[in-house]
Amino acid sequence: MTLYYSLVFLLLVTEMAIFMLLIVPLPFTWRRKLFTFISESPLVAKLQYGMKITFIFILILFIDSVNRVYRVQIESAAISGKSDQGRSSVLGHERMEFQARKFYSQRNMYLCGFTLFLSLILNRTYVMILDILRLEDKVKYYEGEHKAEGKGSTAPANAGDAGDVASLRKQLAQKERDIETLKKQSEGLSREYGELSDRYSKLEGIDSTPKKDNVSSFDFLQRFFWTNAKFGSLRSIKALDDYEPRYDPTVIPLEDPSAPTPDPYTAPNPSYQPPAGGEPGRYYSVSDFHALYKSGKATPTEVIEALLPLIRRDTSPPGAHSTAFLESRVDIIRKAAEASTLRYKEGKPLGLLDGVPVAVKDEVDIDGYKRSMGTSREFIRKDRRTAWCVSKWEEEGAIVVGKTNMHELGLDTTNNNPNLGTPRNPFNEHYYPGGSSGGSAYAVGAGLVPIALGLDGGGSVRIPASFCGVYGLKPSHGRVSQLPGISSASTTGVIGPIASTIEDLEIAYRVMARPDPEHHLSPLFAVPRPHVGERRKVIGVYDDWFNRADEPVLTTCREALDFYVKTMNYELVNISIPLIPESQLAHAVTILSELSTSVDDISYLTAQSKILLSVASKTSAAAFLSAQRMRNLLMQHLAALFEQHPGLIILTPTVPNAGWHVEKGDIGRGLSNGDKSIRTMEYAAFANLTGLPALSIPVGYADPVEGEGKVPVGLMAMGRWGSEDQLIEWGREGERYLNEVHNGGRLRPKKWVNVLNTGKEEALSRS
Repeated sequence: MTLYYSLVFLLLVTEMAIFMLLIVPLPFTWRRKLFTFISESPLVAKLQYGMKITFIFILILFIDSVNRVYRVQIESAAISGKSDQGRSSVLGHERMEFQARKFYSQRNMYLCGFTLFLSLILNRTYVMILDILRLEDKVKYYEGEHKAEGKGSTAPANAGDAGDVASLRKQLAQKERDIETLKKQSEGLSREYGELSDRYSKLEGIDSTPKKDNVSSFDFLQRFFWTNAKFGSLRSIKALDDYEPRYDPTVIPLEDPSAPTPDPYTAPNPSYQPPAGGEPGRYYSVSDFHALYKSGKATPTEVIEALLPLIRRDTSPPGAHSTAFLESRVDIIRKAAEASTLRYKEGKPLGLLDGVPVAVKDEVDIDGYKRSMGTSREFIRKDRRTAWCVSKWEEEGAIVVGKTNMHELGLDTTNNNPNLGTPRNPFNEHYYPGGSSGGSAYAVGAGLVPIALGLDGGGSVRIPASFCGVYGLKPSHGRVSQLPGISSASTTGVIGPIASTIEDLEIAYRVMARPDPEHHLSPLFAVPRPHVGERRKVIGVYDDWFNRADEPVLTTCREALDFYVKTMNYELVNISIPLIPESQLAHAVTILSELSTSVDDISYLTAQSKILLSVASKTSAAAFLSAQRMRNLLMQHLAALFEQHPGLIILTPTVPNAGWHVEKGDIGRGLSNGDKSIRTMEYAAFANLTGLPALSIPVGYADPVEGEGKVPVGLMAMGRWGSEDQLIEWGREGERYLNEVHNGGRLRPKKWVNVLNTGKEEALSRS
């Protein structure tokens, strides 16, 4: 064994010498030649192989020496025991022999252990220095230096005189000059397009819609506009690196087992007292229709016959409100009205909704109706059944009087539609009704129907509801089924009701939110139920975000907020939400990417839609993933807020600006104003990205910049996932504020139609 340990000692000395050689500063050329020889020499390779075997042998010796030390310790304990008993058998020379064995055992253990440790350090140091030399070679190669030699290096002639880095810099500089040139060309083309369009309009005496645009035809322009929109900037947010992408914002809340059994879907809230019938701002509700039918003063057929001439566009002349409607199947409508009339005569109405006229956004499937998505063509599905949410209304006796107008493919917030006509805001014809569910909001705001259906991918229910002075609910993501139809924006879009009163909104929501057994998410949510008893009243406001609204909107919403805090005893807490501006980019990247992949052919679209979808098609996978990481970050932050403040409702204005004014020439040729679109969605899109339920209620009115008629202002509340019933209770209190507290109360537009009185007049004329 002595020979073995002597060899180990020699190996240790050799390793120490080599280690000193490695760390001694040498000229770069000498060091590279030395390590090139070590790494490439076959002799050294065999020596390294032998060293690996030697390391195993040393490891065995180390284990043996540890074992010997352990045995010596055991013997030491035994000798001490005998000495304590006074036995004279333990002699002096035996003690010396024992101490010698102990010394050599420990020495050998330390020798083997240190040799193993130094072997590992030496090997790692060698590898690190070799890697550094190779990296140094690569750096010199990329910088174009002619001294880069050795293993893995490339001849300097291949690197070029200026080096790869310098060459790339030149290319980047050239690309930047090209981008500036393209930007100037784009601006020139845009001006030329506008001038030609105006000149053509004057010559022909009509508004013109361009049939071709430059952006959707040229890839480099699409990439330029994508970059200019800063869609790629999300990748530079370092905070997103700590979050995984989240592609679906659905959150299924746990059902409270102690919650009471829900009332019938259409049971009215007994505590709700609507304004008296004589008040000038009163909108007729579902309960008013039901009471009229039950009294026999009018029938569903009479009301429908009075309503159809107002909304049909297939008559000559078209109805006064026909721009808000795209199609009304008179045969289907009259058949449903006759069946409802018969049920009332027999005293067997199906419920509050029986015989009530409702409208449905063109995007939603209805058996027997076309589906154009606001475009000039028809979208046909193999399964043309009525969507689940609409069929639930029809099962309660509601009568769908037509499909409503919408922004082309739901791509903006004005409802400007050169294809099918643009409805004006019922409060002021110099303003848009909002979009993309503008036709539905118009129909409710004008009093034509008490309930309409919309789809909300970035505020498309709440924005038009706010612009038209009515109520709009975006449910939690995944809660309401629209099967067999599917959303074009599956991770942001949801079905939601628009209604004239909060009671109508509650009824519409509770009916359409019935669990669909064929849907993958809808059955997982608890059955909607009204709140009973006491509930936590907590309002959260992020002041920096809230205060970004324009002054008329901000003042109106602050007054409503004061009512909730001072009169309704809500606790007001200051909250903070990170990355609000960036969240808008994340939403835009997400929804536009989804929409662009759902449309194969864009040739039939207007220029505005072509530009949006062609630019969105340039979204990279990395940018899309960054947007989904942003979604995850925000949802985790919101979950923490809701956990910290039970019952929390986050309040913002629905829209930061008071309406959207119609500019000259926009109606005929369309409108594309990306900055204002993003501005309009500043608050609303947040709930779509994160999946929160959100409710918009009217809380006041602002002065217009043109024309007669005030411009409605909305306040929006966002609640915890699955808290729609809580939001409706909050909205009920807000309805009280508008009707009873707000100066001037609720207003009706000049275009408002008294459908119930019209129905009575129809009945009298027939009698």
